Amino acid sequence: MKDCPDSVSFSRMPGFPRLFASYAEDYPALARHFGGNWQSGDAVRGVAARIDMRHRSAVAAVLEEQNATWGGADASVLREPETLAVVTGQQLGLFGGPLYTVYKALTAIKLARHLTTELGRRVVPVFWLEGADHDLDEITGLVLPQAKDIAHVRYRGHALPPHGNLGSVGRLALTRDIVRLREEIRGRLQPTEFSDEVLGRYCGGYREGASFMDAFARLLAALFSGSGLILANPEVPKLKRLVAPLFRRELADHATTAKLVEKTSEVLKADYHAQIRTRPTNLFVGGSLGREAISPNGRDFILRPSGDRVTGDDLGRKLAASPELFSPNVALRPLVQDSLLPTVAYVAGPGEVSYFAQLKPLYAWAGLPMPVIYPRASVTVLESGVQRVLDKYGLDVAGAGEDLERLFQRLVLASTDVEEVFAPAARSIESVMQELRPGVEDVDPTLGRSVGAARAGMLKELSRLRSRAIRAEKRKHEEMRAQLARAQRGLYPGGRLQERTLPTLYFLNKYGPAFLERLREQVTLGTHRHQIVCL
Repeated sequence: MKDCPDSVSFSRMPGFPRLFASYAEDYPALARHFGGNWQSGDAVRGVAARIDMRHRSAVAAVLEEQNATWGGADASVLREPETLAVVTGQQLGLFGGPLYTVYKALTAIKLARHLTTELGRRVVPVFWLEGADHDLDEITGLVLPQAKDIAHVRYRGHALPPHGNLGSVGRLALTRDIVRLREEIRGRLQPTEFSDEVLGRYCGGYREGASFMDAFARLLAALFSGSGLILANPEVPKLKRLVAPLFRRELADHATTAKLVEKTSEVLKADYHAQIRTRPTNLFVGGSLGREAISPNGRDFILRPSGDRVTGDDLGRKLAASPELFSPNVALRPLVQDSLLPTVAYVAGPGEVSYFAQLKPLYAWAGLPMPVIYPRASVTVLESGVQRVLDKYGLDVAGAGEDLERLFQRLVLASTDVEEVFAPAARSIESVMQELRPGVEDVDPTLGRSVGAARAGMLKELSRLRSRAIRAEKRKHEEMRAQLARAQRGLYPGGRLQERTLPTLYFLNKYGPAFLERLREQVTLGTHRHQIVCL
C-alpha cells in the first residue's frame, strides 16, 4: 500500500462552495468581506485588542453551572480579564451528528492552544450549542454504512403539528422512541469490542426524558474530556437577558440590518453566491405555533406562520419579561455569541464561512469587533481497505468522487484496447468516404448527399458496435465496479461528503478511542486544504 496522502486542494474536491475554497486558498480575494486574514497573527492580535467584555462574571457563572452538569471543562477561566475564546458551534445532531462536529471542536481546541502561545494570553475553546432551531427533521436522522448500501435511521418520538413547529429543539425531551432507536443502531452497527462503551459512555446521554440539548452536551463532554473544551447553552434566561438590548435594537432598527445584509449580498453575487437570504427581521419568538419569525407590518409585526399581529410594545413587554422566548436567526446569532464571549476567532464550516462573508457590516452596526473566521479542519477518513482500492486503480480521494458510472467506464477503457481498435476504424471510414465523394459526384452531383448519409450510417453502426464491446468489457470488470462502489460508499456515502454524512459513532464503534487519538494526531491547523486521515 502506498503512503497515506495528507491533503488535497479544496478546488479539486466535490461538494465545497467556491466561496469557501477561495477563502481557504486565496484570502486576499475576499479580504474586504472579513475582519482579518485568518492566517495572520497580526489579525488575531488586532481583534484581541478591541475585545471589551462587560458580562464576564455573569456569563462565566452560567457556563460553570452548565459544564458541571454535563462533565465539561472548568469555565471559571472566563472570569479572568485577559482570557480570550476560540468559539465554534453546531446544531444538536442526533448522537453527535456528522463527523464535522468533531472536526469543528478539534480545530477549536488546537487553535486555542496555538493562540495561547502566539498571544501570550490564555485562550480557551468554547462550543456553542445551537438548540434554538425549530427544524426537528434536520437533526433526527443518522446514516450508517452497511455491507452493500447505507441505512437511514431516524428518531420518531415527536410528531410535528399540522401547522407551525414544536419550538426550539434543544428543549424537547426525548421520548421512549429513543430506546427503539438505540436498539436499531446497535443492530445496524458491526458488533465490536467497543460497541458497549460507545453506546454507553459516549451515547448514554441519549435516554428517555433527557433533552436534546443535554444529550448532545454530555456526548461532547465525553468525547473531549480533558481537552479544556467549554460547552455553552445560550438558550437560558440569564444569558438571554444579557443580550436583550441587542434584540431590542434589532426590533427597532430591523430595516437597517436588512439593508446591510442585502447590500453585501448583491456585491457577493457578482463573483460568488449569497448564503443568507435577507429577512424582514433577524429574530424569532415563541408564539402560538411554536418558534415564529417576526415580520414588520406597518407599525406592528406579524408572526409567521401563525399570522398573529403584535405591536412593538407587545414584543418589548414580552422581551422584558421572558427574554428566553426570543432567539436570533443565522445573521444575528454571531452577534449574540460575540456579545457574550470574548471571541477572538470563530471556527467555521464551509457554509458558515459563506454567510460570515455577509456579516461584516452587522458587526459594525452592533459595535463589535468581527472575530477572525478560521476554517475548520475538513477531513476524509481513509480506511485501509478503501486505500487499497484507490491504489489499485490509480485514484486519490478527490478523483474517487467522480460519478460512479463515468469513473467505471473511464477505468475500463483505460485497461483495455477497445479504443485502439475502434478509433482507427472510424478514421478509415472517414478517409474512404472522403476519397469516394469526388468520384461519385462526378457521375452525379446529387449523390454527394448519399455519400454523407452512408458515412453517417456506417459511423453510427460502428458506434453501436463500440458500445456493445464496452458493455461486454464492463461485464468482465464487475469486480472492479463493486470495489469502486464500496470505496465510494466509504468516501462519499449517498453521493455526499463523508464528513457531512457519516456519524462519529460509526468510526468509534469500529476503532474505539484509538479513532479519536488518530484524529488528534493527524488533524492539523493547516485547514487551507482538505485533510486525509488514514486508518
